[in-house]
Amino acid sequence: MIAALLLKHVLRQELDNRAQGKPKKVAFFVVEKVALCIQQWNVLKCNLEYPVAKFYGDMGGVENTKEYWDTQFDDNMVVVCTAAVLLNCLNHGFIGMRQINLLIFD
Repeated sequence: MIAALLLKHVLRQELDNRAQGKPKKVAFFVVEKVALCIQQWNVLKCNLEYPVAKFYGDMGGVENTKEYWDTQFDDNMVVVCTAAVLLNCLNHGFIGMRQINLLIFD
């Protein structure tokens, strides 16, 4: 419950920041297992009015390119993913810590 309130607050602040011309940032909701990724994505998608994406290791259609991830981070304000996906994005330079406005670990 507290995480959801914090996430909503951060996303509202992110919209204000973008309106002021500040660089886009993304919130990450990091989970341990694929089932939790799908579950949390469904809950967030139903309860937030902001775009939410989900990613996990066995997912098809995910490209390991900067262009692919730039599009995902531009199109979504929240990413629900397994820890391995976030680690991969950080290790490959697809995203940096300065581009993340909130990390929630479930």
